[in-house]
Amino acid sequence: MSSHLYNKNTIVHSGVISKIAGDSIIVSLEQNILCDSCRAKAACGISESNTKKVEIINSIDSFKINEHVKVVLKKTLGFKAVFWAYIFP
Repeated sequence: MSSHLYNKNTIVHSGVISKIAGDSIIVSLEQNILCDSCRAKAACGISESNTKKVEIINSIDSFKINEHVKVVLKKTLGFKAVFWAYIFP
C-alpha cells in the first residue's frame, strides 16, 4: 500500500473498497508506514494492526467493491477522532 504526505497537513492512503452498505463504504487500508511517526499512535490502536478499515459516507453512488481508491486524511482529524473516541467518553 502506498501512503504519502500530500502536504504537511494531509496524508493520502491507497485502499480497496471491501463493502458497500447503503450510504456507507468500507475501505480496507493496508499497513501504513506513517503511523510510526504519529504522536497519537499509542492512543489510537490502529497502528497495531496490519489492515485497517475506514467507513466513509458514499454521496455519489459510483463506487464498486474491489475498486482501488485513495483516501485523503487531514492530520487534525486524527486528533479529533482520538478525543471523541477515548477522552470524551
